[in-house]
Amino acid sequence: MARSGVLRRCASGVANWRRQSIVAGASLNLPSFSTAEQGSPPLAPRHGAVARFLGFQPGGIALRRNLCTGTTLGSAAAEECINAAPAPAPYSPATGTYSSARPPLKMPEDPCMDVTTFVMSGKDNLADKPALIDAKTGHTITYSQLQHAICSVELGLVSIGVRQGDVVMLVSRNSVHYPVAFLATTSVGGVLATLNPLTSAAEAKKQAEAAGARFVIVEEEFVDKVAELGVPLVIIEKGDKIKVGSTEVAFSDLLASDPSCSSAPETKISQDDPALVLYSAGTTGPSKGVVLSHKNIIAQLLQLSVLGETDAGTHLCCLPMSHVFGLVVITLQQLYRGATVVVMPKLDMNDAPNLISAHKVTHLYALPNTIAGLLKIMTTSTSPGSFSSLQRVLCGGAPLRKEVIEEFCKQVPDASFVQVYGLTEATGAVALNNLKEDQFPDSVGTLLSGIEAKILNGDKEPLGPNNQGELHVRGPNVMKGYFKGVDETLDRDGWLSTGDLVSFDEEGRMFVIDRIKDKSHQSSG
Repeated sequence: MARSGVLRRCASGVANWRRQSIVAGASLNLPSFSTAEQGSPPLAPRHGAVARFLGFQPGGIALRRNLCTGTTLGSAAAEECINAAPAPAPYSPATGTYSSARPPLKMPEDPCMDVTTFVMSGKDNLADKPALIDAKTGHTITYSQLQHAICSVELGLVSIGVRQGDVVMLVSRNSVHYPVAFLATTSVGGVLATLNPLTSAAEAKKQAEAAGARFVIVEEEFVDKVAELGVPLVIIEKGDKIKVGSTEVAFSDLLASDPSCSSAPETKISQDDPALVLYSAGTTGPSKGVVLSHKNIIAQLLQLSVLGETDAGTHLCCLPMSHVFGLVVITLQQLYRGATVVVMPKLDMNDAPNLISAHKVTHLYALPNTIAGLLKIMTTSTSPGSFSSLQRVLCGGAPLRKEVIEEFCKQVPDASFVQVYGLTEATGAVALNNLKEDQFPDSVGTLLSGIEAKILNGDKEPLGPNNQGELHVRGPNVMKGYFKGVDETLDRDGWLSTGDLVSFDEEGRMFVIDRIKDKSHQSSG
């Protein structure tokens, strides 16, 4: 297939991209996210964070330096972003607030730090290390190839008209292209809205229109679900090249864009700008678009980075990347740490032992039903060594019975078992419990760095340890709000009402009891 005309225009030079006045986040109807005031000079589209700040030059790739400041980032940044000040006590009677006993969180000082730069910086010694592996085909993308792919797709997106503040919807199962699409979109200053590919065409239309999606990146198999939206489509081919229409372009053509294609006037991306829209059941009712900023995602990556691990390892991602757990907690977190992510749409229980053994998977992320299924295989398998590479198993999404946890730990004694509690509105994890270090299987653990919590009774009064009430949380990872609307679950002081009935003990361990009646949310744990 000949390359699309919209990409051939790249030959005229990125510097010729038209200037236009864009307020970041304007299409989201979230004025608090704006990076420009009314009447201020127009912001120009840019060849974003990856190309400008990661050192791309004609004829080759030079690895990265941090946006604006020039300092190197990477997994070691977790240590730099944790203040050495002593942690506060778990509960303050004076404020009625529970605080994290972990080291305090220190966010990057650079106000224009974007998530793409944050994730991809500091990988100078990882150029040839596998970043992403397709579990089925074995197709591998190294870190240097990942950087090149992000920059190429970024350039291709700009050439078809994507600008800062534009919403790009992604409709795809897990693939090695998924994080490339996200990081390229956010590097432009765009906002990625994920859609479960199994969603009906009617629901896809509803969510795309609600989000104001101006472009859709879609896996070939699901084109019919978005064909009637009337917006340009970027199609991820299943195999051979496909014939595209006048408003369509192949994702492979975006990947073929030349990232050395000049440079463009800059557009600043603020940490507070929106980066991601994920659909959640909300904490009080029907499905809502959760808007997460660059800051929210960066905070979650830092919160999860300081877990005492020295080896980046190999991580299996079989949970949907259209969900916060698959995209942020697993994929972005491990790319930030310089780990290897093995990607697959869904875990086949029968093939799990061979898959884990073949790729020497060290970290497994699963829902309770998957843990139960794996446990059944372990107890009946004739090859118990298939799981010997596992070092850590992280489970979230719903409560897991104590006896299941204990039996699983017996089957994989060298692996630590981690329970996580979280929700989409908090960019993933809020609390976690490493059962190898803290033998409380009934608890979901302690709050992550930088997170505060309150337990409120029916009269909205704070409750101390060993009392049950509704959990409210606050921190840099808590969303800016729901898409196009104000919701009573987030107050003016940043406290998010979760709708979960919980209690804390004197040591700051959290115990989830139940959901509060008539409230629902899509949680990660």
